[in-house]
Amino acid sequence: MKLLLDTNAYSALMAGSPDARRIVSQAEHLYLPMPVIGELLFGFQMGSRPEKIWNCSKTS
Repeated sequence: MKLLLDTNAYSALMAGSPDARRIVSQAEHLYLPMPVIGELLFGFQMGSRPEKIWNCSKTS
């Protein structure tokens, strides 16, 4: 299954949502569109913890 994540789905996944984790775990291919990457980068830079941008691959 191919899965394209929007910003809300990414946020749910990073927050540890069981539904998001279940769905993503079933994906053979996972995609983040460039606008989503831009929104995430902007949010990380403007947030209170900009260093989180370097830890975005952690899901647990």
